[in-house]
Amino acid sequence: FYRFIRKEKLFAEEFASKKNRLQWLNEKLAEGNSSHNDLSRALRAVSSLEWEKALEVWGDSEIRHFTTGIDMAIWSLGNRNEETWSLLIGICAKECDWNVAAIRFEAPEGEPWDVKKVEPKLLTRGSEIFLDSLTRDSRLFIQVEIEGSSNALDVHLSGMVSGEPMAAKPANTIYRDSKISEE
Repeated sequence: FYRFIRKEKLFAEEFASKKNRLQWLNEKLAEGNSSHNDLSRALRAVSSLEWEKALEVWGDSEIRHFTTGIDMAIWSLGNRNEETWSLLIGICAKECDWNVAAIRFEAPEGEPWDVKKVEPKLLTRGSEIFLDSLTRDSRLFIQVEIEGSSNALDVHLSGMVSGEPMAAKPANTIYRDSKISEE
């Protein structure tokens, strides 16, 4: 177990030292299933880094949102075709545990989004991804492919914090052409 952790930490440091990591991620996604292990390992490895360093690994995010102990960053990885949009989402539970946590994708205009693929594998239904528990000081990076014809996206994170329902929604809408609108 110790060797595995050490090996993953070394991979994370090596991966962090590479340039153009988002381009690398896009290339892995374009390769399809043959790169599934590389993608999973990179996401897991970056999650093992300190949060701010992990964010630096991926570069400037399209949206960053911090509220009620949750820090969330979202990167647009571009379109695979006219219907599919690929995203990278990072979540760090800072001050508290979030239980029964889920992410929902909402189209503020146009037809609803549908989650087609998530890496690492998580339970999905329609426009939602179920994250289960996010423990204090944990970090999670997921790559998501959503499908729909809308050009805009709002992201909602919800769950239970200390037995009370809690939600986090960035104030900004993200657009496929990477323009962010202040709401």
